[in-house]
Amino acid sequence: MVINKQVVILMIKPPLFDLDSINQRINNGNNNQLAGRDINNFYPQHDAKMKALMEEYKQEQINNIEFNQVIKELDYYLNPLNSEVQNIVGLEKKLKDGQFDEYLEYAMTVKDTFYRKVEQYRLSKAAQNIFLYIMADVLTIFHQKIYPLICNNTSHDIIMNKIDDEIIKVLSQKLGENVLNIFSDSITGIIYYLTGNCHIKWSKE
Repeated sequence: MVINKQVVILMIKPPLFDLDSINQRINNGNNNQLAGRDINNFYPQHDAKMKALMEEYKQEQINNIEFNQVIKELDYYLNPLNSEVQNIVGLEKKLKDGQFDEYLEYAMTVKDTFYRKVEQYRLSKAAQNIFLYIMADVLTIFHQKIYPLICNNTSHDIIMNKIDDEIIKVLSQKLGENVLNIFSDSITGIIYYLTGNCHIKWSKE
């Protein structure tokens, strides 16, 4: 259990990935370096690695460092699951199957907003790790907090309010300084991007 004064989240690993191992790779062995640092008020203690990634990104910009490949862990989220490649069902079909097609136009818009944000920062390794970090969180929270509501045929209004409370607001806070300007539309876009790549479902089937 991860606890701070403002947010309480029970982090349960979904079957699709090991969140602890992802976070360990993001840290890249920097835990000892962070232990002796002062953490400013923007970052709760458990978000020290987000602060480190923000600082790494700023140093990349200062030193004009460019990165020419997508890190393997992020590539996992940016592409369809291997098991679904042959019979991939797109975002539109998934929302219709769950009877959420009323949100399709908005979903397509914010999905594109997120994709353009990733493309904008593709030459930054630190930025890629920031996207990896928040995409892993989106998937974890969705499977823990949102999908059970979908399976219980909870009303759409309640589900969308829960998404706002448990994903959008939580991750907006976690981004702290937010040097990449990842706002609520991009965070929402992650949900639908992951949906299109078969990481997230909107129906029980």
